Amino acid sequence: MSRYKYKACDQQGNVQKGIIEAKALPDVLSQLKAQGFYPISISRQKNFKPANPVSSTSRKPRRIPSSEMAQFCYQLATLLAAGVPLIGSLDAIISQLKNKEFQRVLKEIRDNVGKGMALSNAMSQYPKIFTMLFISLIKAGEESGNLDAILVDYTKFLETKEEMHKEIKNAMVYPVFLLVMAVAVVIFLMVVILPKFINILNDA
Repeated sequence: MSRYKYKACDQQGNVQKGIIEAKALPDVLSQLKAQGFYPISISRQKNFKPANPVSSTSRKPRRIPSSEMAQFCYQLATLLAAGVPLIGSLDAIISQLKNKEFQRVLKEIRDNVGKGMALSNAMSQYPKIFTMLFISLIKAGEESGNLDAILVDYTKFLETKEEMHKEIKNAMVYPVFLLVMAVAVVIFLMVVILPKFINILNDA
């Protein structure tokens, strides 16, 4: 990874300056485009050693429930579609989160994005939370400039997946209930009815 200083113009014509960490210049251009910036100048900083990404993941976070991930994706998509910058969108979501572990992870992602790292790269440091599919979709959204639309599609995917899990779980409950009832009936026959029937036959 290298660090690049940039000067760019946003959609309102305001000049913005910042630093982005990326593997190569095309990645810098992709990140700027994803944020709605038009580059004016880009220069690579020399003697830059990127921070060890393992340090932020020394505490292994647990996987986030699909319902919470779907809510996060929907909120982020809504804020981005409304024109809220990425960092501002993350801040707004972080402030409302009740899941402290997810909140901590998003804060670290927000900080890395603030340093110029692409959202997909920042999320890739947490494979226990963000799947490879999700990270690939985020990267595609950054490169195409359709991050909000992709987040909406992924939200629908998660909701459909959650509904299927519920249907499968409910479908399994009834057969299990029938099996338990069948076992109970067999036990009742063997313990109560069968001995009485045998006694009747013996008396006869």
